[in-house]
Amino acid sequence: MSPQALILLPPSEAKAKGGVRSVRSDAFVHLLADAREQVRDCLGQALATMTPEQLTRLLGVRGERFERAQMAMGAIVAGTSEVIPAWRRYTGVVWEHLDPSTLKAPARSRILVPSGLYGINRATDDIADYRLTMNAVLPGIGNLAGFWTTPVTGSLHELFGPRTIISLLPREHARAVKSNAVRSFLEVEFLAANGRGAAGHAAKAVKGRFARHLLDHGLDDALGFRFEGWKIRRSEKGFDLSAPR
Repeated sequence: MSPQALILLPPSEAKAKGGVRSVRSDAFVHLLADAREQVRDCLGQALATMTPEQLTRLLGVRGERFERAQMAMGAIVAGTSEVIPAWRRYTGVVWEHLDPSTLKAPARSRILVPSGLYGINRATDDIADYRLTMNAVLPGIGNLAGFWTTPVTGSLHELFGPRTIISLLPREHARAVKSNAVRSFLEVEFLAANGRGAAGHAAKAVKGRFARHLLDHGLDDALGFRFEGWKIRRSEKGFDLSAPR
């Protein structure tokens, strides 16, 4: 893969706790600061006015996870969040199989992550613990994927113009990126054995492993990817990965 190429990966619901108060790295802050502030303002209003039931729907969790999410979002609104690089924050299946701790820093910086809270970050950018999906509907803004589409796509175009971007995003996050606004954009579809969209642990695992393969071996070796019987082929938009029968 050219050193100019970038990979779009989804965030994970599972996140590590902790961090430090000082943000050291944020490649998109100068382009997305106003939009991020608007999200934080609307989030603050929601936390102050919504009932527990409404907040449960907004944050998408219950019980102890709801308490953690409510505290984390409150800290974001108050500006007291602790931050760590995104590649350390995200701990879900995709990221476990990517194994970013064993990547070199330049490779980690080529991973881009859309999110409901930040719009988009590099994996090396510092982020808070949070709970806010792209599917969330935030009062005053509406659906977050729709809200972020213009600023996220614009920031990608401004920062990375002619570079190749390879999207491994599910539909929820892909909605925040207009692929036709990027000069060289490849999409990767993960399919079940019956040809429909693949889901669950296996699809997340292969997504992480394929992202790692691209970072380690480059786009020219994409068709050499092998993982637990999954089959890869070229498609009109990029690549299809199909689960074993």
